[in-house]
Amino acid sequence: MVSSNLIRRLQASPVARLTTYFVLLGVGIALAVWYFPELADAFHAETRGQIDQLPADLQPVGVVRDELPPFIQQVSVALLLLGGSLLFVTPIVRIYMVTKRQEGYDKTFVQVLFMLPVVVAAVVQIVRGDLALAFALAGIVAAIRFRTTLRDLKNAVFAFAAIGIGLAAGTGSWTLAGVLSLVFSATAYTLWKGEIGGLEGTFSLPTGSMRLSEALVPGESQRSVVVGSERLTSILSPVELTFMTEHAAKMVRYIRADALKSKQKYDTLLLIYTSDSEVARPAAAKLLDKYTKRWHLVDQFPGPEDATVLEYLIRLKKDAEVGEFLDRLSCADESPLRAAELKPIKGLRDKMS
Repeated sequence: MVSSNLIRRLQASPVARLTTYFVLLGVGIALAVWYFPELADAFHAETRGQIDQLPADLQPVGVVRDELPPFIQQVSVALLLLGGSLLFVTPIVRIYMVTKRQEGYDKTFVQVLFMLPVVVAAVVQIVRGDLALAFALAGIVAAIRFRTTLRDLKNAVFAFAAIGIGLAAGTGSWTLAGVLSLVFSATAYTLWKGEIGGLEGTFSLPTGSMRLSEALVPGESQRSVVVGSERLTSILSPVELTFMTEHAAKMVRYIRADALKSKQKYDTLLLIYTSDSEVARPAAAKLLDKYTKRWHLVDQFPGPEDATVLEYLIRLKKDAEVGEFLDRLSCADESPLRAAELKPIKGLRDKMS
């Protein structure tokens, strides 16, 4: 007997949902063609020919195509084309929402993904076989001058896939539309689930000599702000940086988990070098409460010259003066807070998405 826990896991699994959807969709199409053979033309021309060649006793039951009035036929085909484009784009939209839920997505773009294939399928039917009408439509679109820019390349690929579904549906290439929907959805989910091209699981610090904050935030072009002891915040050798890989991977996991928040995500890495962590942590916490909206101590590990590195992820208040905040840390060799580094993490977050 299948356990209830396994059933819940299958119900929550995108793969199980995707497989079930395509199985039900395939069965539904097969039954529709069997009981309504006049729909076969909309799916594929040769399917209609194969049905016509069947013996009389094997002919599928249903309404004969010639018995339908022309108007009803036109409405049926239109509904089939537009509704079919929605059916085939639904898995793509679902996979987009699954793969983008951690870094967040625009609800408007999700709605656009649903609408794109419907509009494209309708346009294909309008201009099909009419070159003059196609040029006229191109002129109208040029006059409207769409200027929407997709900053995320992944969004552009999903939009292009939706357009492909619309083109296939509009030309009656249902087999191609179904295969495109299945293969694209499966590929996008596999790449996301396997973290292909991502940092997690295979994270390693960049090679070369650099400051610790710069090594922990690869992909961020903005330079770090450094105060306090120059010896502690000096350039580290590749050998010294190799011991920080585990701590860097931990920070990446925190950033990935923080991406689930819709607002006020962490935007800055703060490293504090201290000779006495028991004194430095309460002092730093008092200042962080004043100058940040939220903060979290991610890690604490040994640093150069027997110092301890306190690794924070923070989000500064909009009206917070960074210079004043660093000045209030009072970083100096003779102070428990001997040095500090401040580095934005936007570049790393973009690289992870």
